[in-house]
Amino acid sequence: TLRMVAGLIEPTDGEIRVGGRLLSSTGRTVVPPEKRNMGMVFQSFAVWPHMKVFDNVAFPLHNLKVSKEEIRRRVDEALELVKMTGLEDRYPSNLSGGQQQRVALARALAVQPNILLFDEPLSNLDAKLREEMRFELKEIQRKIGVTSLYVTHDQAEAMAISDRIVVMSEGRIRQIGKPSEIYDRPKDAFTAEFIGLANHLPGKITGKRTVTLASQQELEIDGSTAVTIGAEILVSIRPHNIKIRKSAGEGRGARNEINGVVEKVSYLGDRVDYRIVIGDKALRVQTEPGEVYTEGTKVLLLLPPEKISVISVN
Repeated sequence: TLRMVAGLIEPTDGEIRVGGRLLSSTGRTVVPPEKRNMGMVFQSFAVWPHMKVFDNVAFPLHNLKVSKEEIRRRVDEALELVKMTGLEDRYPSNLSGGQQQRVALARALAVQPNILLFDEPLSNLDAKLREEMRFELKEIQRKIGVTSLYVTHDQAEAMAISDRIVVMSEGRIRQIGKPSEIYDRPKDAFTAEFIGLANHLPGKITGKRTVTLASQQELEIDGSTAVTIGAEILVSIRPHNIKIRKSAGEGRGARNEINGVVEKVSYLGDRVDYRIVIGDKALRVQTEPGEVYTEGTKVLLLLPPEKISVISVN
């Protein structure tokens, strides 16, 4: 999809429009990449090893026949944006991976594009640097105010950077929405599992605010959820939204309580990750560090109605 928008691949069907301008239409119009005024940042950095930083950034401007004075101004501005001022005379071999990616970004910014295209630009960086660059990319995007299309398989990256997420699978759009909408109200099991961890329990809608699980356990759901009585559904809830109590005898009478047994415990520093068996199913539950329930402990799980998503299986 990204390469079709850039003009590197011609679509077999349909149209591509940017800001009302027709770029591609089956059998009619194909605007070449160099006339689309887009900047693209590749996964592999794609910086030329024989060129200094300045020349790498200036390269597309020479092709656009920009004057020398204007090239100098644009390159300086782009390098300042990506915090590379003073490194104009270095070769890529003398730069870190993060610095090389900044050069690639500066090159894309220098052409003053209408749209920025990112092809998994942080996947070749180590975890700490990748996290730092997420915030920097978002800050740069806000400063220049240019629409950006960013492809990634990293769910955390998508959540951190995006104003709007399009979840795709096998070339089809599964859901479009704000990060909070995608995470808190996934429309199908694929989206729920792809964006973070999620537990799924099969059941049936038995009332406007009631779901009956396959185990015959009744759960109350948020009344704002659109439901059809008798519909087969999946109850979806995130591991950190499940509350856990030590004894199945405590707190009886509270809504949405399920008895379970701790099967596995993993201490992860900032959280504790549990695998808890309920009947013939197992749920993932994550809590803040504190009291750790040992394996074999009987527990009571509370599933808050407002944290439950109802997903159609049709």
